[in-house]
Amino acid sequence: AVANTGMVTEYLSGTISNSLASGYFDNAIGRPDLNQDNRSQQLLDPVEPSDNKLGNQLISLGLVESDTLLALMAEAQKTRKSLRQALLNGGYLTFYQLALIEAGNINGLMIDRFRVIDKLPSTSKEYIFQVFDPIRKTECLLRHLSESELSDPYHPDEFRQRFSAAINLHHENVASIYEVLEIQGRPAVLVELIQGINQSEWASVHQKPDVWLNLVLQTISG
Repeated sequence: AVANTGMVTEYLSGTISNSLASGYFDNAIGRPDLNQDNRSQQLLDPVEPSDNKLGNQLISLGLVESDTLLALMAEAQKTRKSLRQALLNGGYLTFYQLALIEAGNINGLMIDRFRVIDKLPSTSKEYIFQVFDPIRKTECLLRHLSESELSDPYHPDEFRQRFSAAINLHHENVASIYEVLEIQGRPAVLVELIQGINQSEWASVHQKPDVWLNLVLQTISG
């Protein structure tokens, strides 16, 4: 088994509620001294060039300790997977997180205090992210008004007022509004994360007969 697997998850996933003080991404953000030129480190040999590049990138950005990474790479080699596959299949990173890391966009892994887990289908009016809130110690949705909407004289205030009015609304069938805040000069709202599909996805799903059957069975069972 891989040694320190919990540490990998703690550093990379941002969803572990037991070790919030680690600041796994916080340590790397805004630190110009953390880069591949002055902190590159050779990993297992022989290693696929792509694995070596990704491994050095994770080390140089301060996202994982070298011993943990070496153990994970050894396990990946044993199962004949690439490091990238091991990180994704093991649930240590999402595709979105990995894409940001590979692009060198470490700042994209954080929005204000929130650790970004994934970017969800969004619109031209707002961006929607699945995030981890270190204060509430849980995953939430972050809805952030887009830059283009700031030119509208009414929409930013309407956005704030609409969600502020719903903060005190609590119902088991309604996603709770946790907080209305300002991020990067634009209003944002922190919403309870509920498993399921959103309104935009329903159009393609509701045409399947088994979906309606499941809804009827859920209604009967209460």
